[in-house]
This record gives sequence, C-alpha cells and structure tokens, in this order.
Amino acid sequence: MEKVKEIWVRFSDTETYFEKEGELLSILANASGDCVVKVYMENIRSYKNLDDWSFDKERISLLTDAFGEKNVRYQEREIKKEIKWSRPTEVPKIKQLLPCMHDMYAVMRDDEGYSYKCKVLMYALCNDGEIYPLYFDHELGISPLDEAVYDVCVYELEGGEIWPEGGKPDEQR
Repeated sequence: MEKVKEIWVRFSDTETYFEKEGELLSILANASGDCVVKVYMENIRSYKNLDDWSFDKERISLLTDAFGEKNVRYQEREIKKEIKWSRPTEVPKIKQLLPCMHDMYAVMRDDEGYSYKCKVLMYALCNDGEIYPLYFDHELGISPLDEAVYDVCVYELEGGEIWPEGGKPDEQR
C-alpha cells in the first residue's frame, strides 16, 4: 500500500472554477510540494486531477484564504500500488534453462480477481537478455514462456518476500 497526500479544492460549479482557475494556478505555482491537487465541481459531482501541479500542505492557508476554509481539504489515503508490466511485442526465445533452487512461487490473478500461486521450477534465459521464471501449470505441466511473461503479477518466496518483475522485494503483504 502506498500513501497519497491530496489537497481538494471545491467549487460550486464549473463556471466558478473557470473564473477562479488563474488564481488557483498562481497559488499552486508559488507553493509546490508533495500533495496531489484535485478540484471538485459540486454541481456535477465530478472532480478533475491537476496532474501538472502539486502543493505544499504546510501552506494550505493560502488556499483557505482564497477559496474559504470549507472549500479546501487535506487528506491522506492509502492506495494499492499497481505494477506496470511492459510486454514485449513478441515472445522472446529461450536460449538456456536453469533449475530454480528456491521455494519460489508465481502469483497470478484470474478474470474474477482471485489470485493463485504456482511453484517456479526453472528459469529461462532468453534472447532479449531477460530471465523469466517458468512455473508448474496444473494442466500443462511447465508453463509456456508467453504465459510466464504475461500472466504473472509477482513472484513470492516461501518466507513471504514478494518480488515484482525487475524489482527488489516489497514488504510482506
């Protein structure tokens, strides 16, 4: 889980937002920080992320003075960090197979969101320079390389350490 710091600025409607947008952006430009900025339009019950802007929580009084204390809110919330997988355009070719000497598992999720584990049996050194763990598939035996490349979310050691693709272990989930 990752914590996200957010500053919310509420406007009664989109017209008011567009009238005050210049003032808001000017304040944000002078007080950048580590908070994500979101604007809420009350009349349409929708919000807009100001992706190019950030704000310093310690200077929130600048926003409350300009837009009113009831229209500015700071919050922290936890979000689940998504792992971005970069898929090659074609499945690499295996150059060499190496045995897996660890109790390691490939963790996958099905279409309904349930996760399941399969034991990693060996590693495939491929022509793209990457090493892909190959796991035991209960229907196919050893997984085909394309399934190992595309379907695995994370790799987990017996002790609970989690290894995302190409990364260092995360804390136990």
